[in-house]
Amino acid sequence: MPIVLDMDFLSYLYRLVGKPVVHDLPVESLELRTYIVPIELLRAHERVITDHVDEVLKLILAFLGFKHSILVDARTFTVLDGHHRLKAAKILGLNYVPVFFVDYAKDYVDVTTWRKNFIVNKKIVITAALKGIQLPPKTSRHMLYGVTVHSTYVALECLKKMWKHRLPYIPPTVCTN
Repeated sequence: MPIVLDMDFLSYLYRLVGKPVVHDLPVESLELRTYIVPIELLRAHERVITDHVDEVLKLILAFLGFKHSILVDARTFTVLDGHHRLKAAKILGLNYVPVFFVDYAKDYVDVTTWRKNFIVNKKIVITAALKGIQLPPKTSRHMLYGVTVHSTYVALECLKKMWKHRLPYIPPTVCTN
């Protein structure tokens, strides 16, 4: 399946942020890769459910790390999936989290909603994130087609020591060596 850019969405992003990315790295260097990044760079678009954050926090502590990366748009650093993991990381006082970058402007990423009678699309998600608007919890449901996101275990101890490494984007292999 050929991957196609959604030019309407891409032109919307250009109008919204004035350039194709809101950081200085080319999207291609991040796309479909896992990195460890500073939490402060990530933009959430949904509120979280406190009870679910508590459950996620317990799992992270039980595994002594993150089993799954947070799904993030490589252009805008918008969190697509993993708001509860992000909140748990903040509660733990972490400054870095593992993320898996995708290019939201490409057709292999799709968004629907978990909620009845609620409309969501890529423009709503990006606009909310860039403007700091928090949609209700579990508003968006992101799906990847033809892409497998493998679990990448990253230890809490490693994330706590990230200040020793060159920032801001670090491959998770630094935590296994």
